[in-house]
Amino acid sequence: MFRDVVWNLMLAAVPVVQAYALSWLLGAPRKHRLLTRVIAVPLTLVWLVFLPNTCYLLTEWRHLLFDPQWENLLDRAHMDRAAMLRTAEWALLFLGYSGTGVLLFTLSIRPLERWLRSVQKPFYWVAPPLFFVTSLGVYLGLIERQNSWNVVNRPQQVWQEVLYALQSHTLLCSIVVFAALLWALYEAVDIWADGVAERIPGSKKDQRGHLNRSLAVQPIMEGQGVYSSCQRAQRMASGAGVAGGDLEAAAAYEGVSSGPSQR
Repeated sequence: MFRDVVWNLMLAAVPVVQAYALSWLLGAPRKHRLLTRVIAVPLTLVWLVFLPNTCYLLTEWRHLLFDPQWENLLDRAHMDRAAMLRTAEWALLFLGYSGTGVLLFTLSIRPLERWLRSVQKPFYWVAPPLFFVTSLGVYLGLIERQNSWNVVNRPQQVWQEVLYALQSHTLLCSIVVFAALLWALYEAVDIWADGVAERIPGSKKDQRGHLNRSLAVQPIMEGQGVYSSCQRAQRMASGAGVAGGDLEAAAAYEGVSSGPSQR
């Protein structure tokens, strides 16, 4: 089993590398635009073929819940504490396994979403077809037992199974629902990743956060500086025994002297 786990994790990591390579290519200088497009188009297709391998790991729970090799363990877990502990250990393993798949799924899309934002293209334009194709790929792998390389060595069979899924109302609704779930899951993990990035010392988001906080505090500090200047002028005038007109002049002088630095 552990050999299959390692193999599946390797397949799920492939689209992450491809996504960062694509974002780097698409952000290349304009003088290399033709070359980058020639490379980016086939790389995008390969990325799209391998992308379902990430969220496919969500379905691995079926082995723990329904495979005969764990059926006896689950039955004994109701009465045997050792079996219960063993079941909990396997559940944690599958939780980490599926969670890694969700994280890799998010990392496979984040670089391209950031590139779309950089060129002022909204992500929701490409999100519906993207998550639908990904959900369809999970169906082909889970139910039809197709692999990513079958697109090359058995394209006709894959295409027939795609047409069958699109013509079946039940399968089509299931694929759409799972696509919506994938979209919501991606947005949730993407927000979580942004929060983690903001808490990493020295990161760009962390620096922007410190800058925003300093800008928010600056008006308050400036306001306190104006008030303190007026107080110092009043104390200076009252200590010297000046008249009311001299008091106003001293306060005005203090405000003018500190004014330019406060703007």
